[in-house]
Amino acid sequence: MTSPATANDAPLPETALPEAALPETALPETPLIECRSVWKVFGDRSRDAIAAIRAKGLGKREVLSEFGCVVGVHDASFTVGKGEIFCIMGLSGSGKSTLIRLLNRLIDPSLGEVLVKGRAINGLGAQDLRELRAHTIGMVFQNVALSPLPCF
Repeated sequence: MTSPATANDAPLPETALPEAALPETALPETPLIECRSVWKVFGDRSRDAIAAIRAKGLGKREVLSEFGCVVGVHDASFTVGKGEIFCIMGLSGSGKSTLIRLLNRLIDPSLGEVLVKGRAINGLGAQDLRELRAHTIGMVFQNVALSPLPCF
């Protein structure tokens, strides 16, 4: 059995609610960080190595043997939204620090795109990178004594 509606049950017009009071789903937001098919392969033949990985499904050892390249990050794609807690976990040498360095562009990706607040950072100049790092994104360097399985 339902109770009769009262004046307090009537929905408020959208203009009556401050923007902050609206549910998250009501506000389409640009992700804070977006990683789109990002690769980091260290070595002079990184493009050839990536093409071979895609075509033949080569593993890290095969890439090192055939191309003399080391795969640091293999086709990473993800988004991090406002208010999310995002953790990157893995064993030593699995590419966690390399991925973080790609997100703040301490190193450049071999392929793919990183966006911070909707802005592609791949082609930013020195001044824009300084601004980005000073006001938008940072990095705390890991201390392995903090955790037996480091996460960022």
